[in-house]
Amino acid sequence: MGFIDSYKHLEKLCGDMLQTQHGISAYIDDMENTPKGSYLVQGWDEDFKRLKHYRWIRNQIAHEPNCTEENMCEYGDAQWIDDFYDRIMNQSDPLAMYRKATKPRPVAKPKPLHQSPQAQYTYSAWPVYSKKEAKKATGWVLAKFASDIWQIHPFGEGNTRATAVFMIKYMKTFGFRVNNDAFEKNSWYFRNALVRANYTNLQKGVHATTKFLEMFFSNLLLGTDYELKNRYMHIDYVEESHPQSINSKVPKYQFDTLDCSLEELAVLELVAQNPAIKQRELVNATGRSIATVKRIMKSLQDKNYIRRESGKRYGKWEVLV
Repeated sequence: MGFIDSYKHLEKLCGDMLQTQHGISAYIDDMENTPKGSYLVQGWDEDFKRLKHYRWIRNQIAHEPNCTEENMCEYGDAQWIDDFYDRIMNQSDPLAMYRKATKPRPVAKPKPLHQSPQAQYTYSAWPVYSKKEAKKATGWVLAKFASDIWQIHPFGEGNTRATAVFMIKYMKTFGFRVNNDAFEKNSWYFRNALVRANYTNLQKGVHATTKFLEMFFSNLLLGTDYELKNRYMHIDYVEESHPQSINSKVPKYQFDTLDCSLEELAVLELVAQNPAIKQRELVNATGRSIATVKRIMKSLQDKNYIRRESGKRYGKWEVLV
């Protein structure tokens, strides 16, 4: 491809990734607003200068009468842009490398100082799910699977439609009776949910989440009635009156951008509504087992979304988000 064609190709990819018409400019802005990028990612400054330079060349060709690819571009410019496109697809571009460099690493558990010479080992059995639990687990798996397929973006056009067709075929192999109606009715929502499942902005505290895809597949497979509105997916959206989970009469909390499953969001909203709620009450409200509720509460505490005040017996929960 020539320089302009390569630039447009990269512009569309960045636009889909960052949800804007000016994809390369948005990518440059994210790099400019990323702290310590040049210290953590090798070649950061060179990539930044190149992107700004090629944007300037594109603007000169587009707006100045005597500027053409022949007198503005050098050998290898279009190839560099094509290579940068491939780096984004392979998640080896500067922003992807920065996310990897700043991702918290799990702390290794210390080894015991003394170990019994006659240590006995036990093996956990595979978990046994009820039909209802299996269906909910399948909804999450489908959401993650669809997100991963769309993230590859193998085609220049029609990746969302191709993902929808593939998912319909895939679900039919498991015996689900699905067709294109739900995808056609909620086509724009489905596309934006795929974007939210792949979009992370550390500067704004936005994390990729499959929550909205889970709601879509939950309606499709489980017969739930989640309201699928595009405005709920906006990173600045503040819920005012209509909740998307079990119940929410606490509009001061913003849960849309949290890295949570639907189960965790449901429990989080119940805790926000009633900070003194007991685990047994959460079991009754959510229909989950006591073990599942304990696991969810621990996960929310580990993510620093809630904390316990004034002890276990007489204390209350505090929502930190």
